[in-house]
Amino acid sequence: MRVAKMIKLGMMGGVPYYRKILNLFGNSIIQYLPGSESAGSVAIDISGNGLNGSYAAGVILGQPGIGDGRTSSYHSGTSSSLNAISAGLISKHNGAEGTMIINSKIPLSNWSDGADGAIFQFAKSDYSLPFNMIESNNQIIFGALGKTYSLYQFVSINWMQLILTWSNSSDEIIAYFNGSKIGRATGLTAWGANALGKAFFGGLSASVSLYTGYQQNRILLNRAITQDEVLKTQLYPIQTRISIIGDSIPAVYGWPYMIQDQYGGGHNYIMNHAVAGNSITGNMATQVAAAANDNANIIIHELGTNDDNNGNMATLQATIEAGIAALKISNPNAIQYYMGVLPRWTNSGGGTVVDKSNIRTAQQAACVSQGITYWDMFTTPVLVAADTSDGLHPIYTGCQKLTASVIALLL
Repeated sequence: MRVAKMIKLGMMGGVPYYRKILNLFGNSIIQYLPGSESAGSVAIDISGNGLNGSYAAGVILGQPGIGDGRTSSYHSGTSSSLNAISAGLISKHNGAEGTMIINSKIPLSNWSDGADGAIFQFAKSDYSLPFNMIESNNQIIFGALGKTYSLYQFVSINWMQLILTWSNSSDEIIAYFNGSKIGRATGLTAWGANALGKAFFGGLSASVSLYTGYQQNRILLNRAITQDEVLKTQLYPIQTRISIIGDSIPAVYGWPYMIQDQYGGGHNYIMNHAVAGNSITGNMATQVAAAANDNANIIIHELGTNDDNNGNMATLQATIEAGIAALKISNPNAIQYYMGVLPRWTNSGGGTVVDKSNIRTAQQAACVSQGITYWDMFTTPVLVAADTSDGLHPIYTGCQKLTASVIALLL
């Protein structure tokens, strides 16, 4: 009971969560705005650098927090940004190497209200080359140094830890959701020194794309942190490690992260090896090799829709079996599931049903041979054509249905 209470309060070994962050990153922290003030207009910086911010009138303080024993700020969507700019922040902000960490919770109704809500934006004085995170029509858009990444058709019903790292020396920006890497872009544009001019939480500016929701633990660092450090910033221990082997359906569309958010109360970790356009015969072995060190508890296979239904099914089945067998060795603690090819039509209006019956038969036979569970997603379809954008790829309703179906099957 004592340990459970410590975890609930965000205390690992008796160390409060904010202290854990200060100890973890030390002098790398430029600004740390916890958002746990009970009243007033000053957003207090606890990094030691004295870079306080200013709340607008529509920010309500003292709201329920992430579970670390401290409160959060609620941004009402009306005159509700936090202006973090100061001369000190301008001098310390690192436009070449850095990380932003933030906890955010967005009411379900605001995900699909058609209005953009900026979780934060740091930019030059003319708002160019911004570092930002924006909730927009059931998705989160991340951007930095001229590059953006959109997590399409994704909704979280809980507190999210969102992290954005940028590095000119490595030429990459990386986005994380609750510890899981969800996007990466290269080909960055360089920032000049002391180029920062705008710094807002809860809006692109004081009045544009104002955010509705809760925020806590806004942490700006002067370097890009590693995946291992990302995992160390999690408030709760990882509950379940879930690996995904697949094509564009889990690679581009956000339902695996909705499963991460909702399965077993959340606090899960997704390792998504899926790649758009991949097939069993051409790419499964590569993805299986990439998952070798995942130490997964659950592995979900989704490959198959890009394979030739009239191809050599013996070869296809053998490839599936080899992949399953390899993962049994590399991830001995994992339960493996194979998602049979989803219904597929020639367009979102229904059109002609694309025949994948031979592939489904081979998938099921491989699962029987290897002793893992096959999910029949076709006989009683999880999706209808209207749940897709093109007869194949799920829109938000499709992602919702896939999430609910997979969670039910995992239980």
